[in-house]
Amino acid sequence: MSQLRLTRTMRAQIAAIRDVLTPWGLGTALVNEGPHLVVKVFARDGGAHRLTISCTPKDRDAAINKARQNAKRLLTHLNARAGF
Repeated sequence: MSQLRLTRTMRAQIAAIRDVLTPWGLGTALVNEGPHLVVKVFARDGGAHRLTISCTPKDRDAAINKARQNAKRLLTHLNARAGF
C-alpha cells in the first residue's frame, strides 16, 4: 500500500471533517478513488458515505469551510435517518 501525499490544505480539510464527525462516533477512512481523494464515512447503521476533498482549491480557507459544511450537512442527514 502506497503512502498518500497530502498538502496542508488537504490535511486541514480532513481534520475539519473529522472534527465534525468524530464526536458522533462516526468512523472515517481516506480512499484514493482515481483523481479524487475521498473521506469515506461509516454510519452507525452500516452505511458508507463519501465526502470528496478538493485537491487544488483556489482559496485555502474557503476549501476548509466548504469541507466543514459538507460534513455538517451529511451529519444532519445521518441524524435525520437515525431519528435524532
